[in-house]
Formats: sequence, structure tokens, C-alpha cells
Amino acid sequence: MEDRLRYLLPRHLRGELTQAETDEFLRLAGREENRAWIRAEITRELNRSSAEEADDELGQTLYAGLLAQHGIRKETTVRRLLRISSRAAAVLVIIGLIWIFFPKQQAGRAPYRPETQLTYRNKNLIRLPDGSTVLLRNNSALTVISRNGQFTREVMLKGEAFFDIAHRAGRRFVVHTGTVRTEVLGTAFQIRTVDGKVDVAVTRGLVEVRDDGKVLGRLHPKEQIRVVSAREFNISVSPELSGRAMEPDPLVFEEETLAEAFNRIGKKFNREIFLENPQMGRCRISARFDHDESLDDILSTLCEMRQSTYTTERDNVLIRGGISCR
Repeated sequence: MEDRLRYLLPRHLRGELTQAETDEFLRLAGREENRAWIRAEITRELNRSSAEEADDELGQTLYAGLLAQHGIRKETTVRRLLRISSRAAAVLVIIGLIWIFFPKQQAGRAPYRPETQLTYRNKNLIRLPDGSTVLLRNNSALTVISRNGQFTREVMLKGEAFFDIAHRAGRRFVVHTGTVRTEVLGTAFQIRTVDGKVDVAVTRGLVEVRDDGKVLGRLHPKEQIRVVSAREFNISVSPELSGRAMEPDPLVFEEETLAEAFNRIGKKFNREIFLENPQMGRCRISARFDHDESLDDILSTLCEMRQSTYTTERDNVLIRGGISCR
């Protein structure tokens, strides 16, 4: 019996079965003794055909969809799906059959959506697709999650980063740090993970922090929360994030023009900074630089944002080129 199924299943995925063979396949697939074998074969086929790994639970779901075909046919839709000739199309056929023939049983189950992840490491200024920016610290990693080719406004952080989040009506931005989940709409805040603890400090806006689904607090500007577990956490005012990130005199720019930013930077480092392109000075930025950032670190980051370069001569800095703003 297994030999017969081994022959029918691949041909079913390719849409090569006759009506009589299709009826035979569905009859055999409905038998209890064949269930484990078919589920394993579907999972194996998906692992080979898809860029995403398919787990056994997905195999069970697809198997259920095949059984649901018994006695129910929608020829036009099936034929259209079965015209796809690539191996990936076989996966598409199975998934399509589930949702075409088994809608009631699948109600409440989220559809399978391929997910991709892109990870940035160490010191980095990251511009996300939604307009948000992240200043990643040394020895840190940020993983950006996309689904169906679209940024989900969800990231995973290990280490420390400063976030300036673009507002999107009705769409929260989520930062995962282990079991701790930080949610915002549009704000600026900083997160640091160290020794199993998670520190969140807010510069602007409102931030909600959860652990294992439990809301631990909603933070306003100049508030910080330190989370050890869902039962052990502390909210404080005027935070000093782990004794470093909120140390005195950080350079924080919130929607400031580059001309204003370079003026403040010049005063901090006792330099005169000149713009070759005054139009670039009208561009607005939001960024944060802590006490350990050198002048070169800061200038390199800001110049990269506007595709410009800089040169230094004694106490003078000249910013060359750059994209203009009106």
C-alpha cells in the first residue's frame, strides 16, 4: 500500500493524476494507517522545495488539507494552480488546496507566511524601511524581520541601541529582547540588555514594556524600567541606563537641522565646522551619540546619512558635498 502511495503522491503534487487515480489517492490518504507516512512525506517535500524550513506541525496541517479534499472539487481553481511547473509550485498547490477545500477547519489558524531576517552587528546607523532609525552600539546585534517582502516593524535586539521610531498610524513598532517586548507608535528610546536584565529608557513619546505577555509599565519621557523577570522589575525617573548610556552630556538631536547639529558638535569638540553646501544644513536629523563617541565617529555617521564627506585641517572641519534639503 505504501508503494502505491509513494507512486501517487508525487504525481498528485505535479497535477498528473487522472480522475480515477485522484479518487484512489484520496481514499488511501484517508486511512488511519497511512497518516504518519503521508505527513512525513509532505514535510520532507516542503523542506526540499521551500527556502523556509517546514516543521512537523505544518506537515500535519497540510495532511489535514489533503484529507479535506475527499468528495469536494473545484476544478477551475485546481487546474490553474496545477499549471505551475516549478518544484515550489508543488508547495503552493498543497497550501492552495488546504485553503480552497478546508476553510472551516482552518479558521483561526494564521496562514503560512515566509519570514526573512536581516541582522546588523556592532556600531551601525541603521535606516529602516518605515523611516525609523537605529543607532546600534558596539558588541550589539539588531535583527530586522520581514514577512512576504514587507518590513513588519518588528526587530530583535541583543546588546544596546538607541531607537528613533517613525510614527505610523495604527501600526506599533516592536523590539524583542528575549521574553521582554517593547512596543511604541512613534518615539525615541534606548534599550540595553546585559547579564539577563533589560533596561528601557524613554527620550520622547510613550513606550509600553511587556514580559511574557504581561504589561509591566508604560513609560513617559525621562522614565526608565529595568526588567529582570515578569515579577521583578523597577521603574525609575531620570534614568542612568546601566551607568553608561545616559551619562552626562550625550549629544541628542531631535529633528534638528544639520547646521544646528554641526554647530553643537563644533562647540563640544572645540572645532569650527563649515558646510560647503549650505542647502544640506537645512536637512533635519534625529540621532544620539554618547560620551564615548569620537569626533570622527560622529562626523562619519552624519555625513553618511547625507552622502557627504569631510576633511580636517587643524581646528577646522569642512563638510563637502551632500544631499540638499529645501
